[in-house]
Amino acid sequence: MPIHCLRTLPFLFLLFAVLSAKAQSLSINNQSRIPQKYGSFNLSAGMIFMPAKTASHLLGQRPSVGFHQGYRFNYAFNKDWLAYGALGINYYRSQRPAILDPTAIGIHAEDILEAIFRPIENIKPTLDAGVMYRLKIKNWEILPALGFSYTVDDWGRDRELTLDNGVHLHYKMQGDVPGIKWGVNAHYWVSKKAMLLLGLQAEQPLQKPNASAIYLRGDDIMKSEKIRSSAYGRNLYFEVGYGFSFARRY
Repeated sequence: MPIHCLRTLPFLFLLFAVLSAKAQSLSINNQSRIPQKYGSFNLSAGMIFMPAKTASHLLGQRPSVGFHQGYRFNYAFNKDWLAYGALGINYYRSQRPAILDPTAIGIHAEDILEAIFRPIENIKPTLDAGVMYRLKIKNWEILPALGFSYTVDDWGRDRELTLDNGVHLHYKMQGDVPGIKWGVNAHYWVSKKAMLLLGLQAEQPLQKPNASAIYLRGDDIMKSEKIRSSAYGRNLYFEVGYGFSFARRY
């Protein structure tokens, strides 16, 4: 786990502790629409913001902004806590690594297949699960969240190519990594069965996306390169949506 990620965790738990201590003063439940226990299914859409720069020509470059779509199941198992599981789909087009530029290595069969399946490669799923603390203010439910995620930032590549000078290039890239996700969500209950949603979450990889390249002539390694970059998997999500509740207990 990155050191800066470890430094963030105590702050998050301190935030939860402070919010818990103030819960009674902030909670104004007086027969509001919010159930004490419930399940819900939420649909949302929004944007994913990403660091545009990467540290090496071995990694492709992601855009600064992409489109995000989310499907979340919530279960409020008591008056203070809610567990959730979510499937998200990020849509954006990554630029291929400079090391695989066709002007440098020539056109290969893999390049043609990659062009054909480009629309599918633009779809990048993400899974996450965790808990939220419930702060109820009239018909608002404020939900600080902490969880774990598994996100495809890039589908990855494993290519073995023969260059024009007879040198063989073995390139490998892994762009799907586990991460930690935290943020704040808000539910506004428009009725006892439905709610409007707002969400802001940050994601930090627990492992760094990585890429490597080995140049060989015969069995001899002429040159090798490797890069690991946590910035490649760092994301910020903003989303709005709508939710439907069931199994309500007041």
